[in-house]
Formats: sequence, structure tokens, C-alpha cells
Amino acid sequence: MLRECKATRNGKDFLAFLKKAVTPHAGKDIHVVLDNLSTHTTPDVREWLSKNPQVHFHFTPTGSSWLNQIEIWFGILTRQSIRRGTFSSVNLLIKQIRDFINS
Repeated sequence: MLRECKATRNGKDFLAFLKKAVTPHAGKDIHVVLDNLSTHTTPDVREWLSKNPQVHFHFTPTGSSWLNQIEIWFGILTRQSIRRGTFSSVNLLIKQIRDFINS
């Protein structure tokens, strides 16, 4: 896991972090979910993206709680399907999740 704390929040810092995050995954498509902070769309970031077509940005809708909806869904899944369950393998857990989704 890659994580950094910076005193500033600007396009230069974001681009440096992005390059570090992408490097270990060379040759693979990479999807990055971001909020609409202006540092994510500076001219330098856009230029870098144009040279790295395997990196795809997905922006959360402005003014919405899109990520909260995902957290709510996982909470429902946990309460209604997984909690208090006993799974002897990852495959059984995956099957339980898929069964919940399909029900």
C-alpha cells in the first residue's frame, strides 16, 4: 500500500504520488477513483494522462455522496448475509456474496 502525507495539496504533489502508485503496475490498466479536487486535473496531470492511456480517472459526481452509497451497500451485505457466518474457504465466502447479490 502506498500512502503519503504532504504539507501542500497541489498538482505537482498529486502527479508525483500518481507516478509512484502506477509504477508497480506497469502494463496493466489502472482505474483511479477521485473526487473533483482541482489538483487532479492540472495541465501537467492531463498531459501525463495523455501519455499514459492505461490510466483511467473516474470522478465521483460533484455534490453527491456516491462513496457513501457503496459503504451503505457493504453494510447491508454484511448485516444480511455475512455477519455470524462461518466460511471454511474464500470460495464459500464469495459464493455467499454472489448468492446475496443474485437474490
